[in-house]
Order: sequence, then structure tokens, then C-alpha cells
Amino acid sequence: MEECCKLSHILEICVDGVLSARRAEASGAHRLELCAALVEGGITPSVGLMQTVCKVVRIPVRVIIRPRGGDFVYDPDELAVMLLDIDAAHLAGAQGVVIGVLTRDGQINEEQTRILVLRAAQNNLGVTFHRAIDMTRDVTDSFKKLLNVNLTLSLSRHELLDANPEDGYPLGKSGQLASSKCPCIDKVLTSGGTNTVMEGGYEAIRQMVSIAKDFSLVNEDCPSIDIIAASGVSEDNVLQITSLTGASELHGSLRHTEDGLMEYRRSNVFMGGTKENTSESEFQHRRVDSGRVERAVHALASLQGTHERDTA
Repeated sequence: MEECCKLSHILEICVDGVLSARRAEASGAHRLELCAALVEGGITPSVGLMQTVCKVVRIPVRVIIRPRGGDFVYDPDELAVMLLDIDAAHLAGAQGVVIGVLTRDGQINEEQTRILVLRAAQNNLGVTFHRAIDMTRDVTDSFKKLLNVNLTLSLSRHELLDANPEDGYPLGKSGQLASSKCPCIDKVLTSGGTNTVMEGGYEAIRQMVSIAKDFSLVNEDCPSIDIIAASGVSEDNVLQITSLTGASELHGSLRHTEDGLMEYRRSNVFMGGTKENTSESEFQHRRVDSGRVERAVHALASLQGTHERDTA
């Protein structure tokens, strides 16, 4: 299970390669979200990438479980793929997974969410519900539904400990739920239902933070959910975002464009369809910018003393 550092504010960096993962850790990032194809919004990385990143870094890694780009409505075959990918993330050494499933009418798919969370719990993995929540009809109502998922799983935990696949709860290779891990979503990644946090989403995020605190007071035995503010997060606005949202965790890619190593460059052939040579072209790469991560981490570190005084 993930043991993230005990800081007042956490910076999670989204990466899609080993070099970016190394840079993010060396620059002070507190956790990684590992994806492939960030140009698609992130999909499940290969097993090789999972294993290599988990081997070369010491900070916690959460792996996105998303079998394809596009919407977040998944058929039974795609759900089966996601369950196996959760197993693969565990075997690779990840500390958590990142999921998101919706219904056709723009609501949280609570049944599929429970199935995925149970599989993660069986593998002793933390669970983040990703920005699929920003594609729902009402983000705060959707957040309440995720809290309700936690509540129902918590109330049925003892029953689930004795569950088997015939009971309708798909479990992993060990055949039982890890007794040390209460099945729950422990984090939600969100922009507050807007394209970026700073486009007004901070108001919804602040509301979600408040809802989560109230939930914890009423349901002491049920895990609440930490909010990770995401989208448009940069080294220049991390302090403003924490102030506006009340969120203690932030998420960003903090990348820049680098020239590729290819010397011979054929200009009239493109992979994946016709396109112009842009920053996402065959001869350039988007990778973590170490300086940007360092500046963001330094800015958040300035809040540590303030947090300690407030909680003294």
C-alpha cells in the first residue's frame, strides 16, 4: 500500500516515459501517475514501462487503467482488460491505480467502479478516480456518489473478505481480498468540471474538499477521499490553486518540448495519419522539465511551515 511522504502539500507528476519519471523524482516530485500516450489524455502503459519505472524510482507510482482513448463507457470485454491491468500494475510494483468509468448518460458507473476498486483492494493498491468525473453532468453530485461507493464497500467489507469469483466480485490471483486493505477510492483527480482549474473549477473543488471533510466527521470508520487539483497546474500558479481550492494535492505534467535524436528526417511521412510537424510530431518529444518541477516543489514547500503553525 502507498505510503506517501508526510507533507502538508503533495505534487504528483504525470509521466509517460522512464526519462520523465527519473527527472520528476530527481526534481522533488512526491508521486507519479504513469501513463502512455498523454496526447490521448493517458492510457494504460505497457507492462514493460510499468516494471521499469517502478524499478528505477523510489517515490510512489500510480498507474492509469484506461484501455483506450475516447469516452469512459466500457463494455464487458474492456472491463475484463482493466481488471487484468490492475493485476499487472500490482505485479510491476505500483502503489496504486487510476480509474474512471461512466454511464452513457454522464453519471458515475457505480457498479463498475465497485468492481475495479475491489480488484485494486485485492492487490493492496490505492485508487484514484481520474478526470472522467469532469465529464459528468454534475461534478459535486458525482463526488458524493464516489463517497457513497466507499460507504457501501466499507459496510460490506467483512462479507467481501470471504467473497469468491462466483459471488460476482472478480478477485485477483490470490482468490481473496487483502484483509489489510479496506476497499475504497482514496483520491479524486479533478479540474472541478472545467477545462482547467483556473477557468472556474476551483469553486467546485473547494466544495468537494468541504464535502469530504464533513463525510469524515459523520463516517469515522469509512475512508474519505483526498482531492487532487489538476489541469493547467504550473509552477507559477501552484500557490494560487492551493489557496483557491483548499486542496492539499496537485497534479501536472510540467513538460517541455525536446528535439529528438533522429538526424535523417523525412518530412512527408507521418505515423498515425496525415498531420503537420508540430510539437507532437515524430521528431520531437514532450518530457518532464526538471526546472519547472523544482520550482513547483519549492513553492509548495513554502506552505509546510504555515501548515504546521495552523495545526499546532
